[in-house]
Formats: sequence, C-alpha cells, structure tokens
Amino acid sequence: MKDKEILLKAIKIAISHGYRYNIVETEIDYSIKNKSHYVTIFNSDFARCFWSEPCEFDIWTWEHHLKEMVLYEEPLKYLERFIK
Repeated sequence: MKDKEILLKAIKIAISHGYRYNIVETEIDYSIKNKSHYVTIFNSDFARCFWSEPCEFDIWTWEHHLKEMVLYEEPLKYLERFIK
C-alpha cells in the first residue's frame, strides 16, 4: 500500500472506534509530504482508537503499539500491519 492509502485507512479505522478527525484527502497528501501526519499517528487518542479492537496481532495494549511504532523507520508501515 502507498503511504496515503495506509494513512487514510488508519484514520478511518480510528474514526470508526471514536476518534474525532475530519478527513480531507488533499490535506493527507500535504501532511505526508511534510511529515506532519506524525502529529496524528503518534497522538495517544488516535492510538487508543486505532488499537481499540483486538486483531490478530493485538497482544499488547495501545501504549505498547505506540512505543513500537516510534521505533519503526517507517511508522506507516507499522500501521499497515494492522489494516485489514
């Protein structure tokens, strides 16, 4: 998946679990280009909502996933693992 697709899907998952965010696709392109999407994906509210439902990889809490994602060279690729 491309970064834009990963980010859009991740945000939509988080929104479906209660995260408050207005998706504007043109802003997604800008945020990826300028790496400002990190503000969203490293936000504790986003992480809590994104990992709120168990999935096949979910053996830890959202806090653990957030810490793991910080260590990834490409954090969006970490998120991609949890997108169905």
